[in-house]
Amino acid sequence: MRLPFDSDSVKEALVEKPVVLLKNDDSSSFFDVVLETKLGSNGEVEGIGNWETQDGALRLLDKRGGLAYEFRGLETRNGCVYAVGRNVLEMPTNGTRRVILYPKVSVASGIGICVSSHVEYEEIALPKLLKSLEFDGFDMKKVLVVVGGDKKDSKAFDTRFNVKIVRRKKNALGFTALCNVDEFAENQYWLLLHDTCDVVKGFTQNLSSVDVGLNPDMVLIGQPKEYSEIAIYSAAFIRDNSGFTSDVKPNGYFLGMVAKARTVMVLNIPMKKEPPKDIYGTGIKRETIVLQSLGIRKFRGRNMSGGKP
Repeated sequence: MRLPFDSDSVKEALVEKPVVLLKNDDSSSFFDVVLETKLGSNGEVEGIGNWETQDGALRLLDKRGGLAYEFRGLETRNGCVYAVGRNVLEMPTNGTRRVILYPKVSVASGIGICVSSHVEYEEIALPKLLKSLEFDGFDMKKVLVVVGGDKKDSKAFDTRFNVKIVRRKKNALGFTALCNVDEFAENQYWLLLHDTCDVVKGFTQNLSSVDVGLNPDMVLIGQPKEYSEIAIYSAAFIRDNSGFTSDVKPNGYFLGMVAKARTVMVLNIPMKKEPPKDIYGTGIKRETIVLQSLGIRKFRGRNMSGGKP
């Protein structure tokens, strides 16, 4: 993209490609997804109306011809160039509220899954998760399981599910998987899952379509809160920020990483809660939280501090 915006430069950079609109305060690392759309060569914008260039600005018009978004500048963050503008109907509240626009880049094959487990959970909870990943067609060579609380540090290969197993004496609960940095260079991004999760049909396709065009350090499933560590992390960011100590609570790890991230994408995925039931046949009922548009299920117990499965 280049300035001033004109029809030829917009067509070259954006037309007929999936593009992403995000909200951002100029002093914040958080980028909230507004929508994905496409600028057509015929001047249409999917789900909005039409686009035009006028006085060096890129303007997105609603279906009645009214101005919806206007972009007049360019900015660079994490090596990504994007258009900076505004939603003309939304007044800024805290700081300068703006909208940014850039071509979507799907994470596709460049993502692995790291699973946080524990010696007391692995035999009960892990098989359910790994079976679900295998059934949905995820490449099991891209799965890394880190088991905390073991007697010694070691590495092995699980022939049943064809996944790497790293055993650690250190136990960082939900963040145990990120304590192992040696393996993370194999993929550009990693989805962190707890062993008390599984996935449903369509998960692999949904995950591969996640946008990383802004080169984010983290892609959050929702706004930061308890158990938000189930998220997507840049391998480079993990390498530089995975030094955990045993005196920090899990949510403290997560909030600490968020504070260090330069770019945090927020997907705001709808969550659905299902009634508690005994998922693992251990006599303990767990509430199911479904991350609907990704196809992840988290089985959450009443004891949030690492109790038995």
